[in-house]
Amino acid sequence: MISDDLLDIARRLAEGTPTHTDLRRAISNIYYATFHAICQSNADALVGDDPDDRDQSAWRQAYRALEHGYARQRCQQIERGGRFTVEVQILADYFPAIQHLRHQADYDPDRIFVQQETLNAINEAAARIDVFRSASPRERRAFAVYILMRERQD
Repeated sequence: MISDDLLDIARRLAEGTPTHTDLRRAISNIYYATFHAICQSNADALVGDDPDDRDQSAWRQAYRALEHGYARQRCQQIERGGRFTVEVQILADYFPAIQHLRHQADYDPDRIFVQQETLNAINEAAARIDVFRSASPRERRAFAVYILMRERQD
C-alpha cells in the first residue's frame, strides 16, 4: 500500500541523525500517507478491493477523486458522535491537522521540526490509519461518499 510505504519512508527520514530537510520531508510524507489511505479506502469501498474482480479504470478514478481542500472541509464538518463511528472519526479529526503541519513543512521556512515531534507524528498517523482500516466496509463506503461527493443544497 502506498500509505504504508510513505510512512516507512517518513520513519527512515526521521531516524538516526536527520537534517531539518529530512524532517520536513518526513512530515510531508505523513500527510500523503494519510491522504493515500483515504484514497485507497474510497476506491476499495466504492469499486471493490479485489484487483481481479473490479474495473481498474473505475477504481483508479475513485482513488484519484479525493480533493485535498474539499477533504479537509468535509473532515472539519463531521460532528463528534454523529454520523460516523470512532473508527472513521479518528482519521477525520486528524486529517486537517496533519494537512496544516504539511503546509508548514512544505511552505514555512521558519518552522523548525524536531526529531521526536516527527517520530511522534509518524506513530500517531500509523495508529489512526490502522483504526480507520478497522471500520466496517459499510462505514468506509459511507465515508467515501461523504468525502468525495458534494451535497446538493436544493
